[in-house]
Amino acid sequence: LYSSPKAKEVTMILHYSTEVSIHVSDNLEDVLSQIGMNANDIALAKSKVLRPAYPNDLYTPLPDRQTTFTCIPTDKIIGTTRSTPGQSVFDNVCFVPDSKRHSDKFKRYFGELSRYGSLDSTRKSFAILIDPVDVNYYTDSDEYFVERDGNHRALTAMLIGAPYIKARVHNLECFRSCPCFLSIP
Repeated sequence: LYSSPKAKEVTMILHYSTEVSIHVSDNLEDVLSQIGMNANDIALAKSKVLRPAYPNDLYTPLPDRQTTFTCIPTDKIIGTTRSTPGQSVFDNVCFVPDSKRHSDKFKRYFGELSRYGSLDSTRKSFAILIDPVDVNYYTDSDEYFVERDGNHRALTAMLIGAPYIKARVHNLECFRSCPCFLSIP
């Protein structure tokens, strides 16, 4: 990924490894710096470790099966169906297992960063302009998991530090005694 001095756009360079992973960028830190992210923002993306979804056998949709459209805080997203649990947001974008995520989608999202004029505008665009992501909301733990549509958008939003993302929210509650389960990091 590099920024061209003549054209104000970000271009992604893909490097294929022998490990069935696609390296989105050998120097993603530099790329993020070029689009305006500071060292603290990058450190946050490297420190946020993603988790798997809670087991379906512990959760059920709320009785009214209400689905809402709203903006959710990205810092409460614990993972996505296509992310690799135990790895950071940064690593989930930088090293893409080709069977789980599509590097061309990240390429498209990074290519659109210059369209908004500034990093702040790009961050805000995830709450306003993009299509909603599908999330399950665990009401008892106040956490979200990207379930169906929106894995790449959510990972990109978390990577660049977007505070909110537009979402289609499916409310779930634990129907068993879950306190010990919810304390597991």
